[in-house]
Amino acid sequence: MFWNKNKRIYLDYAAAAPVHPHVMQSMQPYMTQLFYNPSALYKEGCNARSVVEQARHDIAKVVDVEPRNILFTNGGTESINQAIRGIVSAWHRNNPDAEHLPEILMSSLEHKALRDTVEDLIEKGLIVAHDIPVDSDGVIQLSKLEDLLNNRTILVTCMLVNNEIGVIQPLRDIAKKIQHFKKHSLRDARSYYPLLHTDAIQASHIKNISMKHNRVDLMTLSSAKIGGPKAIGVLAIADNVVVDPIITGGGQENGKRSGTENVPYIVGLAQALVIAQKNREKNDAYLTTIRNYAVERLGDELKNLQKKYALESAPLQCLGNDAISASHILAYACSGISGEHIVIEMDAANVAISSQSACSVSSGDVPHVLYALGHDSVDGMIRLSFGTDTTKRDIETAIEKLDHIVDKLVATKKRFS
Repeated sequence: MFWNKNKRIYLDYAAAAPVHPHVMQSMQPYMTQLFYNPSALYKEGCNARSVVEQARHDIAKVVDVEPRNILFTNGGTESINQAIRGIVSAWHRNNPDAEHLPEILMSSLEHKALRDTVEDLIEKGLIVAHDIPVDSDGVIQLSKLEDLLNNRTILVTCMLVNNEIGVIQPLRDIAKKIQHFKKHSLRDARSYYPLLHTDAIQASHIKNISMKHNRVDLMTLSSAKIGGPKAIGVLAIADNVVVDPIITGGGQENGKRSGTENVPYIVGLAQALVIAQKNREKNDAYLTTIRNYAVERLGDELKNLQKKYALESAPLQCLGNDAISASHILAYACSGISGEHIVIEMDAANVAISSQSACSVSSGDVPHVLYALGHDSVDGMIRLSFGTDTTKRDIETAIEKLDHIVDKLVATKKRFS
């Protein structure tokens, strides 16, 4: 079979994935002939409402909560804002005479959407927040979490799968620490704080996202990375957890989030999540094979470059630990060469990779994960992320081109240093 080395290779699935054909098919009728507003009282509107509620039911079954606890939003960023701002608002509303500010604890690897939201609440004088340190592999340090938990803590938030380096966090162990604290704290026994929130957006096609299994109180999801449409998301909320609305106006979503529900995208989101969870073990196994192949091939090339130029260390250093990393994400810290330069050169060579999260790239920020991992002297990072249609031939071609580009950049630096 002819192997076209000049074909476009896409290795940025952690940023966006194509819509699954079955998902597209399920959405199509609600964008054309069944376009009705689900709040309308006539039969077409009522039918649209029943479609929304069926999707809510399907998602609730996937994440193991009651359908009434599924809140539709316009995407992951809004879901994160709804979780954080909604919890803080509810706390202040119920504690108007409190003598202290509530505290939020978050892993030092959290997504920019969450970190910026927390920073905004700090600047407005509504909360105090602390980073929970991670170890050199990016795993949250449970002993540090124990030290930080106190009677003012209302929320702990930690991504299930990190979008930059793919590290998988031990949510069940984190939940155990929180439950132990609750049991032995001086708080009113009726208090349900601290709550545990997780951003599981990068996890739903490879990990079990049952809230009961993961022992979390709030979970953020979207479909943009798993074969569903963009601009649609979910906040799943455990029973008895109070989250104030942050968008008001029409009273939709049982008064929790105003705005006309996006029927076709809600249908697509539900279909994508159901497909992703049904196939998660098969997806994980295949993507693990692809990732391992990439690690092996690139590792060999980097050793050759290190030897060729007598470098103290390889120009690219793998971030994270294979044993605790998501199967679809592979990240490298860059030493002596620019991560963004590599991305630009790879793009010219018909391979799409990223230098960090797409959300962070737009701001021009240096990846905060590098500082959290102790890589504060490196020159950026690159991220390769895979989909189920990524092949070993794609990897071989991409690594071949990446090796050539890194070789050229190292040689140029040597020449002018």
